[in-house]
Amino acid sequence: DGTSIEVRPTPTAAYSVPDSLCVDADVVIVNNSSFSCDNTSDPQYQLYQTLYYNSIQPEFYYDFGDCTEDSIVPTSSQFSTNSFEIVQHSFDSPGIYNLDFYTTNICTTVTFKDSITIFPPPIVDFTFDSVCFGDITSFFADVSFQEETLDTLDCGTIITVPQGSSNFTYLWNFGDGDSPETSTTDTTQNPVFEYENPGVYTVNLTVTDEFGCSENKN
Repeated sequence: DGTSIEVRPTPTAAYSVPDSLCVDADVVIVNNSSFSCDNTSDPQYQLYQTLYYNSIQPEFYYDFGDCTEDSIVPTSSQFSTNSFEIVQHSFDSPGIYNLDFYTTNICTTVTFKDSITIFPPPIVDFTFDSVCFGDITSFFADVSFQEETLDTLDCGTIITVPQGSSNFTYLWNFGDGDSPETSTTDTTQNPVFEYENPGVYTVNLTVTDEFGCSENKN
């Protein structure tokens, strides 16, 4: 009757990556890769996929472009259904990072290339003009955006750090309540405020840019 052989298909490398995020945000990478093909001529093909899991040696390899790497071996169940876990990664410094992801089996490795832009937060400071009881205190926000520059990572890779946004929103918390949640707030750039009692107050300014990147200053 002859001998059956399996001609293994070339894997596909397909990943979904966001275009841009802020520093320290969780980057969610969806793995849509595949190790198999549709085989309607043989209803047992999916079973063969499970049986041949060990011999095919499937693996995913992630190079995030920030001197960090990761590899994941899918489970037999994930392999047989082409349903793989998402990967989360956090970039702790702004930059434009080149991503190289690999889908591998015993026959070959297929490469997926992309990039992600991690925007820097605003540069935030503030001053005030009076701290005497009974006086109205004026607060002045000193906020700027980071210019585009180059950065050298610990592993020697040189990356471009993108320019931040110059479109800001402001949230002041004057620290006059029992907690930040009960304290007076203001959303103007340079507010004025009069404290009802003498004391020591912790003032916080949170600035958010149009990319959604925030920075706090106490």
